Amino acid sequence: MTALEAYFKRLKAVPLLSPAEVRGLYSAMDDIRGRLAGAGAGERAALETELLTLRNRMASANLRLVVSVAKRFANCGLPPDDLIAEGNIGLLAAIDRFDPSRGVNFASYAVWWIRQSMYAAVHDNGRTIRIPRNVFARTSRSRTAGEELAARLGRKPSAAELADCLGVPTDRALDAVRLPPLTVSLDVATSEGDAPPSETVADASVPDPSEAVVSSAVREAVREAVARLPMREREVLTLRFGLRDGFRRTLAEVSWLLGVTGERVAQIEKKALKRLRLLAALREFAGEATISKMETVADDLSATELEPFPRDCGTQEQFQEAFG
Repeated sequence: MTALEAYFKRLKAVPLLSPAEVRGLYSAMDDIRGRLAGAGAGERAALETELLTLRNRMASANLRLVVSVAKRFANCGLPPDDLIAEGNIGLLAAIDRFDPSRGVNFASYAVWWIRQSMYAAVHDNGRTIRIPRNVFARTSRSRTAGEELAARLGRKPSAAELADCLGVPTDRALDAVRLPPLTVSLDVATSEGDAPPSETVADASVPDPSEAVVSSAVREAVREAVARLPMREREVLTLRFGLRDGFRRTLAEVSWLLGVTGERVAQIEKKALKRLRLLAALREFAGEATISKMETVADDLSATELEPFPRDCGTQEQFQEAFG
């Protein structure tokens, strides 16, 4: 159970006050305030404590009203507990200003103060970029009117329809609905007990684990297949496709490194790829044992490990010496 759920559970145990009980509480509070004027220091402290007790009883009986108003401010940029705290401040202001002699229901009177307190908190703290309060109010009215029109029309209202409903020029109605949406911090959880978005949103710069596993398996299979090729074919494919250092090289670069013509490099590459396809077909239809037997009679089809290769792929003289 979260702290907010525990708070709601405690509120349900607090009894509500009838209109007669509200009038009785305010009559008692008015009587105490009248006695405070001529009270001494000791009696004054006792009267202030009694007045605070009556005020707290009035507030406790109306905390559920704050929660009901806070639901209307959902997704406004403030978490529910902050909204309720701000609403409680408005409730206390309503308690101090309410006059039961006017014949107004306390809940109807307090709702305005609670809403105003929440509204001010959302305006001041709900956005990273603060906007003027009159613009925020106009935007809120425009969005509310737009939602009501959409529900009534069964479609998104046009700018002219929205402006006609609000009684403002079309350009002003458009400016109101174009207000940037709320910004959300990636390090703040959307609700209590949830992980922040920074821990759940995928990082595009990090490869997907399943793709990384498949890619690693493919690279290993390619290395094993290339290792079965003769040395010259193996080196041509290694240089052309960057199998050792990740740098793909052109035919001209490979021909310079190996000391042969580009046409010869292309021939060796074509022959090597054809041999790889043959090895793949044999592995699929005949199995590994058949390939091992063929390697014993094939021309220089040894499975020796590749020799370490410097990042610059050596000099022309080194390749000429290697491939003589």
